Amino acid sequence: MILRFDLFSYAGKKAGISILEALVVLAILAMVLGLSAGALRGPSPALQLQKQAGILIEKAANLRQRAIREGKKLTMENQTTTCDTTIKQPLSFFPDGTASGPDLCLVIADQRLRLHLNALTGRLLQVLE
Repeated sequence: MILRFDLFSYAGKKAGISILEALVVLAILAMVLGLSAGALRGPSPALQLQKQAGILIEKAANLRQRAIREGKKLTMENQTTTCDTTIKQPLSFFPDGTASGPDLCLVIADQRLRLHLNALTGRLLQVLE
């Protein structure tokens, strides 16, 4: 006895897809589109601002540590705008860990962030405006 399986006879009994299968496909499609839309848009201005602030804070901390280690005054030229644009004073770090210099302002699009140099500790701190 030979058994035959006919694909077309089975298709007549169960034609189409179930609601559950359609929902699963839609959920997967929504996840893929959601992830790709976020990647295409790029980082927000606030995120770019935080990244730049982190880089400046890290550079200032490294320069402060180097000034302490080498026992001499080191300066960091302002590559960003100071909050008072009339002052073009560099950030100076001294061997005792103190520092001097103006506040720095970072501006990207409509976002603005102020970095305050604490003279006593020699650290750059983010100030909310």
